[in-house]
Amino acid sequence: MEKLLLRIIQKNEVAVVNFNKTGFLRGVNYNVDGYVQDSSGNRVMNLRGSWVANLSATWLDSGEERILCEVTPNNIFSQKYKYTKYTEKILNSGADLPELIAPTDSRLRGDRILIQKFDWKKATKTKKMIEERQREDKRRREQAGEHWTPNYFVPVVDEVTGETNWEYKGGYREEKEAKRKALEEGDTEQAQLYLTGGSAKGTASDFTSYQF
Repeated sequence: MEKLLLRIIQKNEVAVVNFNKTGFLRGVNYNVDGYVQDSSGNRVMNLRGSWVANLSATWLDSGEERILCEVTPNNIFSQKYKYTKYTEKILNSGADLPELIAPTDSRLRGDRILIQKFDWKKATKTKKMIEERQREDKRRREQAGEHWTPNYFVPVVDEVTGETNWEYKGGYREEKEAKRKALEEGDTEQAQLYLTGGSAKGTASDFTSYQF
């Protein structure tokens, strides 16, 4: 089961949504459930539904039930996977100009591509291969005393919770537009300077370095 936790920091109110999990070969489970608790930790609302149909809430004090959101049938792109047209647009964005996709973009992950081709066995094998390379990279960095520095995010300590979160520092969209402009002007040499993967080049996070 995968858990999504949403917190209103100023009020210390929390919503927890559980996504029931299944493996590649066991079919798909669309059901979700969860709850909302107030600042005192008391559960005030239950959540239930399906991420391909609707999500409803029941207020525990009054018993009132209300649909919070609902997926319209004509917005479903894939009847097999039940993802929406918006999701399909995101998955295929950049297909017309693949040079504008960074080598670390998850759309280039071999296991995801194989899933779209319904090759479950090879997708599972590829997923394990990517994860093992990621573990190898981590071990190598630890042994070498190297510190991983993301290209577009910086760690920021939240003033309220004291937790460390990752904050987008900028740069990605600017590089993408600069590369687009260079390609449109035919300056391929300049275009090669942008969206290269930076410190991730050649690592497990560089999905162009795999032979799928």
